[in-house]
Amino acid sequence: ELDLPSVPPTETRAEAAPVVVTLAPNPLRAGQEFEIGWPGPPPAPGATAELFDMAGRRVGAADLVRNGDGWRARFTAAVTSRLPSGVYFARARVAEARALRLVVLR
Repeated sequence: ELDLPSVPPTETRAEAAPVVVTLAPNPLRAGQEFEIGWPGPPPAPGATAELFDMAGRRVGAADLVRNGDGWRARFTAAVTSRLPSGVYFARARVAEARALRLVVLR
């Protein structure tokens, strides 16, 4: 018979439910503004949306603000007009939940 020490159960974190965000328009042209929509309950303070290039550099950020029954982050024409054509990633982040969308800039 083996005398094994008592091991406490491993603490696990529940995975956050997937969040589906909207992004419009997509694809877009340089100098055109776009929005990321976050559905549902209010996000935590400091909720943001960020725009990254393919190298992982953050090239833009916007706060999520109330919009009807959801939330949105607006990236202005000033942000997109300085970016070259290409593929970008838009990430909305609220507390532990994150959502990522592909953005095509023509």
